[in-house]
Amino acid sequence: RAAGARWAARRREAAEQEAAQDDPDNLRRTESEPFSAHLVEAARDPKRRLRTAPPTEFTWDPSAYGMYGPPASPYGMYPAPYMPGMYPPWLPMMGMPGMYPGAAFPSQGGGSPSQRPQSGAVRGGAKSAGANVRGRSHETRRRGKRSGTHRGDVLQTSGDPATPGLVGAADEEASPACSEALAQVRRHGTQCEVTLEQVMGEVLAFARDRDGSQFLQARLPEASEEDRRAIFDAVLLEAASLSFNAFGSVVVQKLLELGTPTQNKALIEELRTQLLKCTNDAYGCRVLQAAIQHIPREAQHMVAAELEKDVAGCIQSMHGNHVIQKCIEQMSPDSLGFIISVVEECTEEVASHKYGCRVVQRLLEYCRLEQLKRIRDQIVESAAKLAQDFYGNYVVQHMLQHGRMEDKRHIISIVQGDALSYAKHRFASNVVEKCVEVATMGEHAHALEEERAALMHTVLGEPGAERPPVLQIMEDRFGMHVVQCVVEHSRGAEREVLFRQLDALGRGPGIPAGGRRVLAALQKEFGQAQSQAL
Repeated sequence: RAAGARWAARRREAAEQEAAQDDPDNLRRTESEPFSAHLVEAARDPKRRLRTAPPTEFTWDPSAYGMYGPPASPYGMYPAPYMPGMYPPWLPMMGMPGMYPGAAFPSQGGGSPSQRPQSGAVRGGAKSAGANVRGRSHETRRRGKRSGTHRGDVLQTSGDPATPGLVGAADEEASPACSEALAQVRRHGTQCEVTLEQVMGEVLAFARDRDGSQFLQARLPEASEEDRRAIFDAVLLEAASLSFNAFGSVVVQKLLELGTPTQNKALIEELRTQLLKCTNDAYGCRVLQAAIQHIPREAQHMVAAELEKDVAGCIQSMHGNHVIQKCIEQMSPDSLGFIISVVEECTEEVASHKYGCRVVQRLLEYCRLEQLKRIRDQIVESAAKLAQDFYGNYVVQHMLQHGRMEDKRHIISIVQGDALSYAKHRFASNVVEKCVEVATMGEHAHALEEERAALMHTVLGEPGAERPPVLQIMEDRFGMHVVQCVVEHSRGAEREVLFRQLDALGRGPGIPAGGRRVLAALQKEFGQAQSQAL
């Protein structure tokens, strides 16, 4: 109970952190806060004034929203005078944070497409010099249309490199913070004539810029050892801030991919103090995944020691869970005790968590059987509940794929005991299909013949029955897929019984469309067999 309470507390904290990332300026009014009090507080707080100011005081700054969508509502609801049905389908709603065009937000392997960058994000009503896109030249707009990409706003370093501002496309080359080399890269892309020697003094500015980052990524693989070392030395001291940047993080990943073991170890040491924060960041999590894949073994142990401070929080993080999965994939099984011990405390809760289920699946794939005895036993005990869970059913399927023979036998017996109900369940039907598949052609199929026969008999029912279970299952939208799986893996006498029962259903009215396809295939098969016998 204590472990479950701790897990629930961490789960609430993770949800609050995700909500804070989605609404960093606390613009949303809580249910307990009166609306009038919200307006008074908003009037005092300039960060909240943009969405709550009276219509007479409201002015729309396009640069504050990255040129996406109409202005925010003065009352925090819908943008006036627009209504929700009037939105063009290609524009996001006003609740989506402002994003600059061309931003490559991560989606697979970590990151959220709706999360603003940690460095260089569009902030509230902040407006830097040259942000008014009305000043863009006609030639600039035509060039953007020709290339198929909208280059209205780009991130540009202004003053302090760690605090980028937002500049318009027409003014990006005239900005005092934009060097001639960077302006040329923006004009011609990676095909420009700029060399790495020309950008050695402004590597950080290039790394934080969209086009500059692409330039460095294209030039680094073919660079000499001396140039690559110089770029690495320039990035090393700012590795932490770059790891939280949308474009800089990709440069750090490229350096990890091309760096020597000594360089990679030095880089991960530089990130050590920010490692947990980096793990739970949309861009930092990708840097850490690349680091774990390329750093030497002793450096991996250092990463494990830092992650051990909050493994449960990382598992529940939409970004951190990918780092934990990468640890399981790349580290030796003997060094994964810090993850296994946390999952053992509350296996059922982790297995039914939307991110935790992925971690459990990786453990089942990469760890030895004796390491996961407690975890496997808890999964088998909770198999009936997990099989009907949105995320837990994937863990049960993984147990059927990677578990011990006795684990598979126990799960198949549980499913066979209530096969009709499971076969028509949205999530448990996937487990029924996996049971049939594993018992027919899996690793331990020869030892599961008895369990397979009992399961098939339960699904097919008695020959000649008026309304056998297979017909009831076929009438369900989820059960139809189970019937197709049974047909695919049936053999011998089972296949003949299945054909007779489906053929009787085909003579009556109301056969489902999927059932007609299955029946047609069986009729063709048995018709050919009968003609060959004659």
